[in-house]
Amino acid sequence: MRDSSKEYFLDYNIEAVFLHQICAGRDLYGAKTLIHSENNKLKTININKLK
Repeated sequence: MRDSSKEYFLDYNIEAVFLHQICAGRDLYGAKTLIHSENNKLKTININKLK
């Protein structure tokens, strides 16, 4: 599996860790959710709102 997460998150200028399990193995760019770590808590972010 290719790792395009770095480029992807640089595009949105946020620090986040993508969990493939959340999107059931879908491609990174087809994913609907990602996880952002803030104050040791996990938050779900809808990437459609970041565009």
